[in-house]
Amino acid sequence: MRAALVSPGVELETTTLEALAARIKTETAAYASVIKAAGIRAE
Repeated sequence: MRAALVSPGVELETTTLEALAARIKTETAAYASVIKAAGIRAE
């Protein structure tokens, strides 16, 4: 499974649930500002 994911360029990372939650929160905020600036809206 690891080889199938890594070959197309996916980077695997082992972490805690707390660290994952923090990363999702950070990335959500970053993408939200990009989406807002671009004027993208859900259909």
